[in-house]
Amino acid sequence: MKDVLVYQIGCGTFGRHGLRKFFELEKDLNVNLKVEGVCDVDSSARKLAERIAREFGRRIKTFAYTYDMYRDAYEKQKEGHAILIYDASPSHLHASHFIKSMHHNFFHIAEKPLAMTKEEFTQVKMASKTYQKPILCDFIESENEVVLTAINYLEQHK
Repeated sequence: MKDVLVYQIGCGTFGRHGLRKFFELEKDLNVNLKVEGVCDVDSSARKLAERIAREFGRRIKTFAYTYDMYRDAYEKQKEGHAILIYDASPSHLHASHFIKSMHHNFFHIAEKPLAMTKEEFTQVKMASKTYQKPILCDFIESENEVVLTAINYLEQHK
């Protein structure tokens, strides 16, 4: 099997931690996982991603626009690689990135909620009917004990 290539969107506060974790997984696990590139509109964030890669003895591609990143990932997929998108971008962009990943048959992990509004959730749900790949999605807050307790309280006090 060829490598699973990781492309990351966003290298801000959480993104830089996630990037380091992927490099640690790449180094420590006996799997074919390789960080391939990082996309961020901020040039200083791209430089930070390159610096983090050098800390792990690696070089990565950087992209200013997701269009270029997805195009590169698609070319690698045609070579037989599996593609994983790690989305650490602002939350309001997650739904559109997820739909792009589904369109290209990429795996996708969103670092924050996948949808911020009912409309975004509906778009994701409709896209899941359009594309053949099944969607495995866990809205993190749906498992949060505080949220579950609040829901339980509200149901008891209708």
